[in-house]
Amino acid sequence: MFSLVHSQRLTDRHVRNYTLGFLSLAGLYLLLGLNYPLLNVTETRAAEVAREILVLDDWTTLHLNFEAYHHKPPLFYWLCAASFSVFGVNEFAARLVSSLASWGSIALTVWFASRWFNARVGLLSGFVLFFSAGFFGLSRFLVCDPLFSFFCNATALTGYEAIRTAMDPAQTRHGRVWMGICGICCGLGVLTKGPAILALCGVPFLIAIFFIHRQSTMNWIAIGWAVITGGLVVTPWLIWTASVNPDYLAEFFILHNAQRFLGRFHDQPFWYFIPIFFIAAHPWSTLALPFLHRLWQRRPFHECSPSTFAYLLVTGLWCILFFSISRGKLPTYILPAAAPLSITMAIFLFDLYSRPANSRIETIARVQSPIIAIFGTIIAVNAYLVFTPVPWLPEYRLAGIFGINLAFLICLLGIFFFRCRLRNPWWIGSIGMVLSLSIWINFCVLPNAGETSTCLGTADSEKTRELVSQASPLVVVEKPFYDVIFYAQRNACLICKKYDRQTLDSHLRRFQKIVLIAPPSFSLESLVRDGKAPQSSRQLSNIMIRRLASHARFVLYQVERGDAPKPLAARK
Repeated sequence: MFSLVHSQRLTDRHVRNYTLGFLSLAGLYLLLGLNYPLLNVTETRAAEVAREILVLDDWTTLHLNFEAYHHKPPLFYWLCAASFSVFGVNEFAARLVSSLASWGSIALTVWFASRWFNARVGLLSGFVLFFSAGFFGLSRFLVCDPLFSFFCNATALTGYEAIRTAMDPAQTRHGRVWMGICGICCGLGVLTKGPAILALCGVPFLIAIFFIHRQSTMNWIAIGWAVITGGLVVTPWLIWTASVNPDYLAEFFILHNAQRFLGRFHDQPFWYFIPIFFIAAHPWSTLALPFLHRLWQRRPFHECSPSTFAYLLVTGLWCILFFSISRGKLPTYILPAAAPLSITMAIFLFDLYSRPANSRIETIARVQSPIIAIFGTIIAVNAYLVFTPVPWLPEYRLAGIFGINLAFLICLLGIFFFRCRLRNPWWIGSIGMVLSLSIWINFCVLPNAGETSTCLGTADSEKTRELVSQASPLVVVEKPFYDVIFYAQRNACLICKKYDRQTLDSHLRRFQKIVLIAPPSFSLESLVRDGKAPQSSRQLSNIMIRRLASHARFVLYQVERGDAPKPLAARK
C-alpha cells in the first residue's frame, strides 16, 4: 500500500479504481458473518429494545422488558427495528446498522482526505482506519457507538469544509450548504447518543475559527444556520417525547448524561483511555514515537496544509481528552477519534515514504515499528489463546495457536526478505498481520464468545427456547438475561435481582406454575428446603421443582405448587 500510493506509474484514475475496490472489499467484509449469537448483555439489550418497538408498535418511548427505557435516544433503535422489519428478527439484521455505519465512516474518511489532500492520501487514510484494531473490533458490534461515531465524523468534517469554503468570498453560498449539512449530522448525532456530540465537535470547530483559520470569513449567520438545521432535526422528537412521556427528558439528560459524566456509571480514573488508545490504535500505535518526533520538529508535511492537519489532530485528541475528563468511561467512547487521527497518521506515512529515510527515527518508523507491532501481536494472541478459559476443544485451541502464529511467521519472513526495500515492511505487516488478526477476531473469537455468553442463541438450544417460550410466566433471577427475552421472544418476564422464599411464594400464589432462570450459583432446591420467611407470612408447601436445562451461564427450573397455602402455625 505504501509503495503503491507513491508509484510514479500510478495515475489518478488507477488510484480511484483501487479506492473503489478497497471500499467494496471493506463493505463486503463488514457484512460477512454477522449471524453469530449476540453477546450478552450489551448486544442482547440493544436488540431487545429494538424488537419491542415492533411488538408494541410504539416508536415514541423505548422499552426494555416492556418497561420504559430512558437510557438512550431512539435513532439507533429505530434503525435496528426497521432492519428487523425488513430482514426479520435475527443477528444479521441487528448488526447491520453498525456495519453500515462503520463503512460510512471509512467512506467519509477516504472522501474528505482525498478532497483536502490527494486521492493517494485518501486511500491510505481509509486503509489506516480499517486496519486499526479498535475499529475493526467494534465495527460490527451491536452498540450505538459506530453510528454515533459516523455522525460525529460527518459533523466535524463537513463543518471544517464549511470553514475552508468560507475562506473564498465567492464560495459563501457553498459554505452555508456545508453548514446546513453539518447541522443535520449534528442533530442526528444527538438523536443517536445525546448532546455529547455538541462538545466533541463544537470545541474543535470554534478552535478552527478563532485560532487555526483566523483569516476565515465564517460569520455567525452561517453558524446560526447550522444551529437552525440541527434544531429542526431534534426539536420535533423533543416535543413529541415530552408530550407523551414527560419523565423521559429529565431522566435522560440529568441521570444518563450529566450524572454519567460525573461518574454515576462506569467510574474510571483519568488515565483510563491511555492504554485503551494504544491497544485500539494497534498496529499504528507503534509509530507514536516517530510521529511525536516529527511533530516536535515542526516541519511541514508533504502536500499537506498545516491548518487542516492541526484541525484533524485537535479533533481526535479533544475526543480522548473530553472523555478522560469525564469520570464515566467505557472503551467504546473514544471511537469518534479514530477517523481524524487515521487521516493524520496517513499524512505522516505518506510523507515518510515520499523521500528516502534521512534519520534514524525514520528508519525505525519504516522497519522496526512493523516488526515490533508483529511481535506485540504474537505475544498478546498467544497469551489469550493459552490463558483465557474459552470452551473450545483442545484441537481447536492448538489449531488456532498454530494458524495465527504461522500467519505472523510469514509476515516476519516477508519483512526479512524485503529488508533491502524499506517500503515493504508496513505493507506486509499491515496486510498480513492485521488482516489475519481481524479475521481471527471477527470470525473466531467473537462467535465463540457469543456462543458461550448467550443462553439461547446457539443452534443446540432449540429445545431450551421452546421450554422458555411456553405460556408459563418466566422469572429471571439475579442477572439480566436479556438474551433469553430476545431469543425466546417473550412479551414480558419478571426480573428479580434478589430472590428469596417469600418472593417465590408470592409468585406461586399468582401463578400455578412458573419457569425460572438463574445463574449456576443459585440453588432453588436449597432455598425451598430452607423455608425461611417472616412469621407473618404464609408459606406454600408441596412445591415441585424440575430442572429443565443447564448451561455454563444458567440453570432453567420449572416450579409448580401442588396445594393451597397453609398458615405457618398449622404446618407446625
